[in-house]
Amino acid sequence: MSRFPECHGIIPARYESSRFPGKPLSEIMGKPMFWHVYDRARQCPQMSTVTLATDDDRIFEAARQHEVPVVMTSNSHRSGTDRVLEAARKLDIDPEAVVVNIQGDEPCLEPDMLTELLTPFESSKVHVTTLATAIGREEAESPDRVKVVRAQNGRALYFSRSMIPFDRDEKSTVSCFTSVFTPSAWRRWNDSGCWSRVRLSSVKSLSNSVCWKTVLIFT
Repeated sequence: MSRFPECHGIIPARYESSRFPGKPLSEIMGKPMFWHVYDRARQCPQMSTVTLATDDDRIFEAARQHEVPVVMTSNSHRSGTDRVLEAARKLDIDPEAVVVNIQGDEPCLEPDMLTELLTPFESSKVHVTTLATAIGREEAESPDRVKVVRAQNGRALYFSRSMIPFDRDEKSTVSCFTSVFTPSAWRRWNDSGCWSRVRLSSVKSLSNSVCWKTVLIFT
């Protein structure tokens, strides 16, 4: 039987967005988007808890109305990862536990994906994992999709909003979403000059010589 560490899911939900303000409250089949993400995530058998983390009273109240566990966080965070870390502290989650940063705009999230994402944590040497999937060139050109270059063993070499690697043969690029980490490890990593320019938490950890494990799906 597989032995997983204690695992918790946190869904960062921010109201103010330049691309789609109020997106977490968008209704799907009569319920807000965040409810669907929560409902799918809690079906993962390895997840001890799943909690919404927001900085907005409207989202907070909607979560309570739909009986979704929720915690209020600061509105000054520079990234969703920072919001997840604050929520983990407020929830008194063990710093050595595994925390899943679940994207709040994935209402069709498959619980099995989370299990695949958590499996590498059977090894105590793993500190960060992320899901990745192949996408076409047109979608890859969007800066809204974070791309990753992977080594043959699944190790992430670099993340970027730009097209990487150079797409000479018109082959698909890989885009990553939903990351997992231990809070104690993440707090040890320092901000870097590169991270301050690209604003990707994944680049912050890479600049601290952290090995990311990518789990490829839908291939």
